[in-house]
Amino acid sequence: RSDKGDQAHHRACCQPEVICSRFPFCTAHCPILFAVIMLLLSPVFMAILWPGFAVNNDMSAFLEADSRSNSIRSAFLSALPFRDGAGSERRLDGMGLASGPRRLMTGKMPGLDSAVLYKISEVQFFYRSTADGGIFNSGVVRRIKDLELGLKDGPRWRRVCAELSTPGLNRLCDPGYSVVNALYPEITELPNGSTVEDVATIDRLLNGRGPALSSLAKDFVVKRILGSEPVLREQILPKKYVKGETIDVSRSTFYFNMVCCNIADSRDFRGKKLSELSVEWDAFIGEELYPKLMEFNRKNKDDGIPVQVYFDGTALSTYQLWMTLKSDSLMAAGSIAFIICYLTLHAGSPLVSCGAIFLTILSIPAAFVLTAVVSGSNEVTGAAFLSLFLISGLGADVVLVFVSFWKSSLSLYSEEDVAPRIIYLYRNAGLACLATTLTTAASFFANLASVLRALREFGFFMGMCILGAYMYLLVGLPALLVLNDKCKRCIRRCLKVSASGADAAGGQQEFADMKKQCASTCLDKCMVRYRYAIFVIFQVLVIGFALWTADVVKVDSAVPQMFPDGHNLNNVETIAGEFFAAKEDWAADTTKVCNFARHQSKEKFDACVYNQCQISLAEPFTTVGQSSFFTNGSVRPSAECSCMQTEVPNTRCFTLQPGHKSQLRVTTRMVGDIEPRAMAAWVKNADGLKDYAVQAAVRTNTASVRDILYSAAAGASMQVPFDSEAVGLVIQEYWETGELFATPYMVLPDYVFIVEAENSSAKAVPQFFCHAEEVCYCGAGTCTYVGQMLVEPPLSRSLWSSIEIPSPSDVVQPRELRGAEAPEVQQLQTDTLPPWPAGHPGPAMSHRRLRGTIDVALVWGLEVTSTSPLLGTVQKGWGYNPSFRPESPYAQRTLLMACKNAKERKDLLVVRTDCWIEDFKRHLERAGTPFPVPATTFASEFKGYYRGRVMSSGLVAKDFMWITPDGELQATYAQFIVSMNYNTASSSSILEYMKNWNAYVKELNADSPAEVGETWHSSRLWIRAEAEAAIVGSTVLTMVVSAGCGFLGALFFTHMDVCLSLLVILSVTGVTISLAWFMTVLMGWAVGAMEILGLIVFVGYSITYSLHIAHKYQEH
Repeated sequence: RSDKGDQAHHRACCQPEVICSRFPFCTAHCPILFAVIMLLLSPVFMAILWPGFAVNNDMSAFLEADSRSNSIRSAFLSALPFRDGAGSERRLDGMGLASGPRRLMTGKMPGLDSAVLYKISEVQFFYRSTADGGIFNSGVVRRIKDLELGLKDGPRWRRVCAELSTPGLNRLCDPGYSVVNALYPEITELPNGSTVEDVATIDRLLNGRGPALSSLAKDFVVKRILGSEPVLREQILPKKYVKGETIDVSRSTFYFNMVCCNIADSRDFRGKKLSELSVEWDAFIGEELYPKLMEFNRKNKDDGIPVQVYFDGTALSTYQLWMTLKSDSLMAAGSIAFIICYLTLHAGSPLVSCGAIFLTILSIPAAFVLTAVVSGSNEVTGAAFLSLFLISGLGADVVLVFVSFWKSSLSLYSEEDVAPRIIYLYRNAGLACLATTLTTAASFFANLASVLRALREFGFFMGMCILGAYMYLLVGLPALLVLNDKCKRCIRRCLKVSASGADAAGGQQEFADMKKQCASTCLDKCMVRYRYAIFVIFQVLVIGFALWTADVVKVDSAVPQMFPDGHNLNNVETIAGEFFAAKEDWAADTTKVCNFARHQSKEKFDACVYNQCQISLAEPFTTVGQSSFFTNGSVRPSAECSCMQTEVPNTRCFTLQPGHKSQLRVTTRMVGDIEPRAMAAWVKNADGLKDYAVQAAVRTNTASVRDILYSAAAGASMQVPFDSEAVGLVIQEYWETGELFATPYMVLPDYVFIVEAENSSAKAVPQFFCHAEEVCYCGAGTCTYVGQMLVEPPLSRSLWSSIEIPSPSDVVQPRELRGAEAPEVQQLQTDTLPPWPAGHPGPAMSHRRLRGTIDVALVWGLEVTSTSPLLGTVQKGWGYNPSFRPESPYAQRTLLMACKNAKERKDLLVVRTDCWIEDFKRHLERAGTPFPVPATTFASEFKGYYRGRVMSSGLVAKDFMWITPDGELQATYAQFIVSMNYNTASSSSILEYMKNWNAYVKELNADSPAEVGETWHSSRLWIRAEAEAAIVGSTVLTMVVSAGCGFLGALFFTHMDVCLSLLVILSVTGVTISLAWFMTVLMGWAVGAMEILGLIVFVGYSITYSLHIAHKYQEH
């Protein structure tokens, strides 16, 4: 330091022009100052160039390959924001369909303003249970009820369901559609002073807020309410539902209609309101919905309750992605903590380890900014978050090399000789790490040869991260090492440690010598002595792994699984496929439970979900008659029933004047379990129900009209056909013991007699007739009627009649089977008195929106002007087709026929169309204007149509149009919802299906007039299907290019040593093949985009260590 020449050299080296010319060696004289300046300038430049940040959580982005379909799709999506003359608006978040119509629906419920637009969000819960009884297991269904009511009563749910909606629409989210609503119905308000037993019918609200339903009625309620009501069945029950079978899966669906704006509001205002509603929705998901769903699964697992909920809905996938990234970030933090601890032990300084990791991580935002500037896109995929894991390991490798050379510099220079030590560090560690950095970065840059855009972007981003990490460490790590040494010296001075420190240093040297001796012994006796055998074994293993892998490898072109096994997003698509497509339908949310009344017609019986009664206490409890079945389930030769009139004397009578005709009805009610075919045969047999009806009419009426009744019997008939499936249920309670019995019950169709009062001169007097109604008990207890006292004596047994209903001969057992002969039957269950379902009536409405599986778009008036770029997405890539002239009648006819023919072609699998031209035609017809419109009047008619127009599907018409500020239609598209599942359909089936659309569009273009221009189609399905071939070819090419870059890098840094360079590549290839064998053979994984990513990452990782060894070997 006292040398004036060195001081002058020191001052000269710190001049900017010298720094630029001699970097990095000139920084050796002022490393701290230089590091501070560079680290201050770096965030300034990043802030200036910061492009914003957006995460593309669509996993299908990994399947976007360079193809014609992808170019068309990119052009179509980039054109969507320019509809309605808007050039800057982005697509609205939360859109259900990829092709762009916003999910703003007009109110179609009576009483709502049709000009009001709603942002529709939805939540679906899929429950799966392996418990006995499936979903209807009492413990399972109780847990489901607690979850759903806890959510509905939450402040955030009430906010998005009721406060931000319109009264009446909140029915779709509270109670929504759930099996809980039917199993836990709430009784409505009864008349003043009345009890449940006092009224004939009890309205029950299907809202899930009532007491638990009796286990005796659960299966019947499902069959009667959910199974027979199409809307509820499709919303709640799986496709495979069969009456009587255990249900192990069910779905609950809730729709939230949040008021957004008016159809006349500007797009900017609508966008602002939608953003505000999105904030409300995100708060609901994060603060209430997601935590409670996760708690539900966790608690059930801890308590051993075999039920799990899977969930899907608006913005839920995005939220789960962020939660997964948050969790992975904690894992990354753990790995970084481990690296810091290891570096601290190796370097002996937490300052160096923590500072080095900080410098390494700085490369990530820097690389993102540079990548965004080069590509023109600020979107990143989920793979970009792997950089936190990868760069930490690669950065640690650089730090270890730098620290090792910094320590070894003490053998040449003293601790105070900072500048020479830093120059030594740069010349050795810097050069060694430069070799591995450039080669590793090149292996990642090799992904630019991939046809998969996501892999190209990830490879470029990771390459920039590696280069950035090296540059940051090159600038900042020497300064950290210098600062660390100064701190050590300061500590030693303060603690006055010298001799002890020397002793410690001596101890450390002895430990290092011992490690070196052990390593040398192992190397000499094993590795060197058997090097040829080891080399041959390695090659044989690699070749064997390669052949094995090639034999079993499978290509997976499905959407990559970005989440761990058991994660909701991995399973929800599969379980959702077991259900019908969700519809936002309106269904009555009430039902009726009926008390056993004296009079119940077939119509009233059908309106009741089931009946209930008290068994008479007037006599000891006993069953009347016998059913068709023995107690073990075998079939008796016949059922024996005892029948009584429901009232004596009869009050349902009428007087008929001489010569007049009228209908006399006979109503028969059957209580008891009768074999279905036996009942059907008895009803149809002339000696069966008809004969019984005649006798019942005679018993009810006086002898004076008996002849008239017999005469009318010949023309008597049932009012409606008999349905053997229309069996109801009566829950009978025996008051003394509280026992409950579930007994089959049905009201048979009325037998109608046409009676005529005699008009002869001798008997020309009015005739008195009574309708007949009887209840037959076939092995069941006797019910009391509504308003009847339990101890009131029933009708005298002498007034009862008997009937016998023979069983079919092929099922009759001559005796009751016993022991091993007897089939298994379900034992009679008892339970406490059940609560019964119902609610208040709602408007009968058709569905407002159908969520299709995937959409295909037919486009007119747009041209694709560019192909996929190397990085980023196509910024425009499209233009207007000047040939498209929608004012031409020929063009209008072509658009209309394209929509109609697509629906009629079965091979296109169209389940719904959104074609504004069809709606335009209906609009003209209502106005009395013929279609197509002449070119001279098209502009005025079109402007009168599209402004504020909402189609019958609830979608805004102008969302399908590109319109100039003057109202001129420049381009348009029609949307077709097709029954192809994006996630589960195989690529081969999609490609075959795509050929059908290719053929259809080819026909359209061949037959279209010049005024239409070229028609083309677009769908996400095509992108996914074409990825399979791209994955195979791209992997081979990328690996070859990556290996080639590694070879050139090794060749350069080993001073053109071809043998060493080939050994490096051989080692890297062997490691990569071994990893491929592990993935495909040992783990059984199919090779998809994520597996390719893992292989490519491993190429970059493994080349680092092989090149280090080769570089050092060549030096020595």
